[in-house]
Amino acid sequence: MTDRSEYIERSEDVVRLVNSKYVLDDVVSVEAFATSIGETYLSVNRQLVESFREDIKSFVKTHNDFILRNNASLSCYGAKMKVGEVCDISVVHGSEKLDVSVEVEPRAAHTKSHAGIFVRSNNNNVVRGRQLTSLSIPHGVSTDSILMEVQWRLHDIAKLEILKLEE
Repeated sequence: MTDRSEYIERSEDVVRLVNSKYVLDDVVSVEAFATSIGETYLSVNRQLVESFREDIKSFVKTHNDFILRNNASLSCYGAKMKVGEVCDISVVHGSEKLDVSVEVEPRAAHTKSHAGIFVRSNNNNVVRGRQLTSLSIPHGVSTDSILMEVQWRLHDIAKLEILKLEE
C-alpha cells in the first residue's frame, strides 16, 4: 500500500492513457475510466514528473492498442484531469451524500510518474466485484453503482488530448 502521507498537489494534472477503442469522433467514452474486477485504483500518470513522456512511451510500446496509427510520430490519447477536481468528486444516493472519497496518490515504485485514483469509503478501497464493508453506506448501494458514478464524474472533467511521444 502507498504511503498515504505522500500527497499530490490539487493544482497538478494527471493523465489517464486511453485505448483508442474508447475514443469516437474525438470524444472519450465513460468506459475509459473503468477499473477491472479486483483492481483497487485507476492508473494515471503525473504530467509534472520529469519522466512522464518516457514512462508513457515505454507503456505504449508494450501496449500497441494505445498507439494512434494515423499519426506520423508515436502518439496516444490521454484524458487530462486536474487533481483538485478529481478529489472534489462526491457520490450521492437519492439526496444523501455518501461517505465516499476520491483520492489521487503516487504509485511510483516502478514508474516514477505513475499514480492512482482511489475510491474509498470509511478508509477502505471501493473495489469492483468486492462487497462493501462500510456501515455508513446505505443498504442496497453497490460498489458498481458507486464506481460508475465516479466514472461519469471523471469522464465529465477529463479533457482528451493527443500526447506526442516523439517529435
